Amino acid sequence: MVGRGKNPRRLSECLMAGRSVVIVGEFGFGKSYLASAVAELLRAEGIEPVTLLGLHRDGTTALGGSPMAGGLDDALRFIDERIEAGHPASAPPLIVQVDDAQTLHPRIMRRLTGIAESGTATLLLTSTPVALGSASDGDHRYDPDTVRAINELWIERGAERVDVAPLTAREADELLSQVMPDAVFDTVSRALIFANSGGSPQLIKELAAAVHALDPNESPIAAFSNLPAQSPRILDLLQHQLRVLTERQLTALATLHVTGPIPLGVLGAAATRGDLRVLSQHGFIASDYASTQLVVPGALFAGAAFEIADPDRVHQVTGAFGEAILRDVDHLPSPAQAMAIAGQWGYDEEPTALAEWGEERVAEVLLAAASGSNRLGEYVRAERFALRSRRLHPSVLADVERSRSLAQRGRQRSALTVLGEADVRGASAPELARLVIWWAELAVSLPDADAELDRLFDTVTAWVDAGQAGPCLAAGVAVVRANVMGDPETAIHLGETLLRDPTADLATRIVAGCLTALLLCHTGRCGRALDAIDVLDSLIDDISPATVAFGSVDYRAKVRGTEAVIRCTAGFDVGLAADSMVELLARPDALDDRYLLAAISMVAALVALHEGDDARATVELRSAQQRLDPYDIAGWRPWMLVQLALVSARRGDASATRRKLAASVGRITLEGQHAWFAAVLAFIPGEGADTRTERDRAVTLMLDQDDPMGSAVGAWGMFELFRLGAQTDRIVDRLERVASLTDAPLLHAKAAYARALIDTDGGRLDAAACRFARMNAFGLAADASRHAAVIHASLGDHAAAQQSRAHAERQEWRRASDQGSAPAPIVEVETAATLTRRELEVATLAATGRSDREIAQTLFLSVRTVESHLYQARLKLGVASRRGLAAALGVEPSA
Repeated sequence: MVGRGKNPRRLSECLMAGRSVVIVGEFGFGKSYLASAVAELLRAEGIEPVTLLGLHRDGTTALGGSPMAGGLDDALRFIDERIEAGHPASAPPLIVQVDDAQTLHPRIMRRLTGIAESGTATLLLTSTPVALGSASDGDHRYDPDTVRAINELWIERGAERVDVAPLTAREADELLSQVMPDAVFDTVSRALIFANSGGSPQLIKELAAAVHALDPNESPIAAFSNLPAQSPRILDLLQHQLRVLTERQLTALATLHVTGPIPLGVLGAAATRGDLRVLSQHGFIASDYASTQLVVPGALFAGAAFEIADPDRVHQVTGAFGEAILRDVDHLPSPAQAMAIAGQWGYDEEPTALAEWGEERVAEVLLAAASGSNRLGEYVRAERFALRSRRLHPSVLADVERSRSLAQRGRQRSALTVLGEADVRGASAPELARLVIWWAELAVSLPDADAELDRLFDTVTAWVDAGQAGPCLAAGVAVVRANVMGDPETAIHLGETLLRDPTADLATRIVAGCLTALLLCHTGRCGRALDAIDVLDSLIDDISPATVAFGSVDYRAKVRGTEAVIRCTAGFDVGLAADSMVELLARPDALDDRYLLAAISMVAALVALHEGDDARATVELRSAQQRLDPYDIAGWRPWMLVQLALVSARRGDASATRRKLAASVGRITLEGQHAWFAAVLAFIPGEGADTRTERDRAVTLMLDQDDPMGSAVGAWGMFELFRLGAQTDRIVDRLERVASLTDAPLLHAKAAYARALIDTDGGRLDAAACRFARMNAFGLAADASRHAAVIHASLGDHAAAQQSRAHAERQEWRRASDQGSAPAPIVEVETAATLTRRELEVATLAATGRSDREIAQTLFLSVRTVESHLYQARLKLGVASRRGLAAALGVEPSA
């Protein structure tokens, strides 16, 4: 019998009933641990198993100091004396535990199976999977008779076979929930743990414990690569799994540690397709390499392989990879690949490959290496690479990378000087766009942002007048300048015009479009903001790899992060924001791209905030803060601090965050938001907290401003003030007025909730709770229901109070379950039968794991139409995720 039932108690009961057990699994996946757990249960029942370890075929070397260390003859004698002759016939069957049974000499294996067949003993064996008729597993060769005897034991003689296979991502999450129920991991950390575990339960546990022990302010990404050095246990587990590899496979994996992700065709020089299959099957590289044509290593496995592989062989293969990449003139090396190649050239002397490859190609590699070094925080190295690239082949992109390296080392003025002195003659539109975008980002980070943006605008205008740049660049700067100057309407007008200008370069259109969409959202026009996202999606498909490779941002991630903000602000199908996060994580290079990870963390934080999961929101916000580029036009860092302070205040621990927020809130300039955020800060408790008089003054200052009228950000600020204690008619009046000028259903529900609470109207609070629940704002739904229950009880309506309490409990459960698939008691949830034919079709495909784009292609629909059908299906079924859809429709979800 074959099964995956890994319950130790069930297996111990099989053995006590006289039925042998064979546990099969690769190195490092816990088969020995499972066998040990079974043995412990047997000891608890008074049965002491006889423990043996496998011998190599020559019978001379024991694995781990077994009683059979004397060789084959001593081993056979031990079996005769200790098991056959030494065990009384009247006693219960003896249990013999053998680890790595596939390494036994065939005579020993046959003797043991014969004893088991006679009923004298029951066997508990562990073995690596060796196919029938095969005598090898990677570099390890086993006697075919031994393999045949093990297979006969479970095929013909009724032993229980249990396969210990790598865990799926979902099983890994379940394991973490079981072994560390009180720990909350951010999305990226969970992905890192799984991606670097190879699916090994033991390694998942060790990595999770190590990550959980990190300082909360320390980035898991930065710390992850150091875990093997800090934890010998983790290194042992990694290298234990690598035992299955041949020398060639080990060298290929070690080389990937140096180069990072590499094109499939390049790796073919050092590894066969069979080698890649083995690496993929064991989780050492991403499993989708054949479809993506990109081989992405598990970072920790590649690092562990590098530690034990032959360094000369790795150096040789790395050089071969570099030559293969350089020969492919149509292929732009990734930053990691370029760093590996350029690192072999040295820093101070001319590259030895200059004569062979030419100045332009070598400069291109050095430039990519500079970009990669900046991404990894190696700023001195980045400047060296950028300077050498510029010396060989002048390029404004080299100036950009050098400027970035200077700014990250605190030399912002020097960074601006480099940009101002850049020679833009002959630069392409995408290159100029990168320079101008970085210049704007850098300018916005400075105290005199207005003056620096004026200087930038004048410089770009001069380029346009001289015919060195197109007018779209000046328009892009004008969008940023208008926003910083507190003129959102001008910024929106210019941004929408630029976004739809087919003559403008893609990078400028995308950056301006994202800022415009945010401003539309901030001013309450969320529908128009999503229309802008539609345009941005169409532009993303046209971006060339070169545009992204030499850019400092991932444009697709920038668009997805912007869309998440809009959806979470408006309450427009927030589940789509969560789905976009999953799609971003599925990218082969996701875990190697800090900017992409920042977007993923930000989206996860926004979704957690919307759902009211403060514990998860806290870790996601901290994760996003650690990865966000400080030079960001949209000003995400102060906004994240405000959110973190609010969450901390709700959790009763806001002092530290309050201090950080107080130092940063002055930098918030988008659409005159300073007074709004300052008022929120005034109500956050902690050291140096404002007095009641100061709070009243802050609220008055906020309400007296005319600029944020009709602003979604203003409505958000007022609602948070209301929740923090500023529960006055004036606040609610303004909240209602602002919400009435927006098209965001979430803000309408917040205004209704505030009015109902001020008026102590339990019925309207119940209605607000239903509205929140339909938008999957579980925390707000539970809060509204709890307040409604108190009001109903005070009026003597205990039945209504009980119903409200039940609804609050259900919303809390939906939030805690992280599934959102359970219906709320007082919300009439429809069934699949009430879905339209198209809604059912789209929902079924989504439940099986298809992305929105894949569904659109399958059904010949637009992506936006698919999103609309999916939103209606989720709303009718009362679910928040694709997993919830699968449960509601009875569909088997994808792993």
